[in-house]
Amino acid sequence: MSDDFLIFEKGLDHQISEHFKTKEFDCPCSFPECKTTWVSKKLITLLEALRESLQTPIIINSGYRCEKHNRAVGGVSGSMHLFGRASDLRASRYTGLQLLEKAEAVGVKSIGLAKTWIHVDDRPKHRRWKY
Repeated sequence: MSDDFLIFEKGLDHQISEHFKTKEFDCPCSFPECKTTWVSKKLITLLEALRESLQTPIIINSGYRCEKHNRAVGGVSGSMHLFGRASDLRASRYTGLQLLEKAEAVGVKSIGLAKTWIHVDDRPKHRRWKY
């Protein structure tokens, strides 16, 4: 399974793709046991395609989450964030609906919609919901 993921020490600032760095996906908590970040390579590929389509930077609001942080922010049990397979993101000049449309166009199948941001994950089945 780890062949499908990038696994790195929390706090690093290394380039992992053309437009994204490791630190963007770190869990933002300060729990001492939260030391490692996981990110799906498929998710990175989808985010790169979206970034190219938007022609503007993507801001990752939430990437990987440890279980404690996920509970603290009210994340659902089994959240894709817990497995490094999801990101909540925004981009300047784009509404959530515009981001959803762009994400669909580049092949993202699982998208949650908020007013100014979206949740994307690498699940292969078509899934939509609103926040």
